[in-house]
Parts: sequence; C-alpha cells; structure tokens
Amino acid sequence: MTDQLTIAPLGQSDECLLAGLLLANELVTEDLVGDNKQFFTFHTAEGKRVGIGGLELYGEDALIRSIVTLDSFRGAGCGGEIIRLLGDVACRQGACNLYLLTTTAAPFFLKHGFEEVERQDVPESIRGTEEFSRLCPHDAVAMVRRIPQKHMAE
Repeated sequence: MTDQLTIAPLGQSDECLLAGLLLANELVTEDLVGDNKQFFTFHTAEGKRVGIGGLELYGEDALIRSIVTLDSFRGAGCGGEIIRLLGDVACRQGACNLYLLTTTAAPFFLKHGFEEVERQDVPESIRGTEEFSRLCPHDAVAMVRRIPQKHMAE
C-alpha cells in the first residue's frame, strides 16, 4: 500500500483526464463545474497518479464526488487514503460530515466508516444538489460518515 499520498487541486489541463476516468468507471460526468465543487488528483511520493476525487461543500456537510482509483493501484489501500485526504480538506473548510451516493461501492465505503442513511434523512443542502436530485438514480445508496475528531483538532 502507498501510505502517504499527496493531494493537489485538479488543474484545467486535467479536465479531460477527469471526464475520461469518470466515463470509464460509469460515473456521472455532468455537473462537474460550480462554486461548491472541488476536484483533486492524488499521487504517490514518487509522483505517480493514483486517482481522483471531488467534494462539494455546504457548511458542516460535504458531498463526496466520484472517487476513482486507477486500476494499477486498486486493492492497495489507496481508496481509503483518498477518503481520508478528502475528509481532511472538508474538515479544514468547516465540514463535519461526509455524504455520498453509490450504486456499486457500498461495501467499500462501509469498510471505511460510512453507514447507510435514508435519503430523506440527508440534510437539505446535500439533497438539493444536482447529484442527489437529478443525476444519480433514485435507487443509489446514500451514505454518511462523521469526519473523525482527530481531524477536527488539527
């Protein structure tokens, strides 16, 4: 496993990479631009790209958008590290809770501290996003994870 990944904002030159990875992994490619949306790229210490992921921030709540780990790094623990790094970013910007929708990856997110939640129990700020209200299927599983307190103190 790669223990220490670095995180950097996704640059404009990486927008084609983002769209390509999302399409290849059958994830939503609409609604990628907006005031509350931030996408990141993750790299090993040697500079190898590991994956991408995004956040939408709404006060104390954040919506994880489209985490993709590149095939060559799958199964190495990088996905969990990407979640941790996104949680760090969200926490530094005032969020306490991470929400997401998934149609295929609920077992993965359960292993990383998320729990299923009824869609109607998700805060209105998150339910009102394009991803929740229009882009993801209504049978997608809603999940939440409180950002660990250790991140709150940093």
